Amino acid sequence: MLHEKSTNVIPLAKKKSPDPIDIYVGERVRDRRKSLDFTQSDLARKLGISSQQVQKYERGENRIGASRLLHTARALEVPIAYLFSGAEEQLLNTQKPMTAADYANHEETQELLDVYYAISDSVVRKKIVDLARMLI
Repeated sequence: MLHEKSTNVIPLAKKKSPDPIDIYVGERVRDRRKSLDFTQSDLARKLGISSQQVQKYERGENRIGASRLLHTARALEVPIAYLFSGAEEQLLNTQKPMTAADYANHEETQELLDVYYAISDSVVRKKIVDLARMLI
């Protein structure tokens, strides 16, 4: 007797978007790693995982389990609470207006300042500021 092929189709699960908390924690890991001047490979070696896994953690694609979170915090020389610090305010949109210190802690700030001050012509720097004002 011949077997009929099943016509039941099992739909593929839709890829779920990363949870905002996982993204936030990943950003905190990345920011701290960079402040210590570690590469993803450096952190991966300390944790005994691949640099691709660190990359996925930093993007929030993969959740960091509890034990790995503890090891990550230790490798980054911060308490676990550091990795969640500010999450509620940001995720619940109850964040206070950013202060100068908040802006200074953003990773793009130093890069922008380095590039800006590398421009020797003060007239060009002024035009860049004018352009930036037009964009907001």
